[in-house]
Amino acid sequence: MSKELTKAYVAAFNAKDLQAVADMLHDDVVLEDPGVVHIEGKSKVVDAVKAIFDGAAHLSFEAKHIFVDGNASIIEFALDLDGTKLVGTDVVIWAGDKIKELRAYVYAKAA
Repeated sequence: MSKELTKAYVAAFNAKDLQAVADMLHDDVVLEDPGVVHIEGKSKVVDAVKAIFDGAAHLSFEAKHIFVDGNASIIEFALDLDGTKLVGTDVVIWAGDKIKELRAYVYAKAA
């Protein structure tokens, strides 16, 4: 899968561009995230992303590294939500140019 698609996802999330993120999601997308546990379906995942965007006046999502292998991308990231600093990885499984699965592993950043 293209590293450029992964970079586009990071840029859209960082910009809090809900429409751009939604456009990248497969209709049958599955999201696993510590905050939401397990969500299936594009509309439900869009709602979860919207809640993240709406809940943070300031959001910064920075990819430290992006690794691509076949149809999988791994993003090592730093996330800042209103001063709460988190680090983690996203495992993204692509179906063509759409995100089919997104598994987030997030940790509080040590001081």
